Amino acid sequence: MFVVAHSLSNLKREIDQAVLVAARVIISVLLLALILAWIAIGKVLSPLELLTETARSIKDFDQSFDRRIPIRGADEIAELAATL
Repeated sequence: MFVVAHSLSNLKREIDQAVLVAARVIISVLLLALILAWIAIGKVLSPLELLTETARSIKDFDQSFDRRIPIRGADEIAELAATL
């Protein structure tokens, strides 16, 4: 009788390490994408925030005709600011 035994513990350890490295890379990429998306959304929404703040500061129509909403650009947000 001839018996051959092969331990799979080294192979399992290598697979576990590869999965751990892949998980770390995926988490890092997702965090980086989240940070970049947060920054991009902040830049996109900043004109709307300025528009909202200025519109809220104009409360009394009898006294606030001198306040104007600053208009920058030629996009939909600028058109909304001009309309207000």
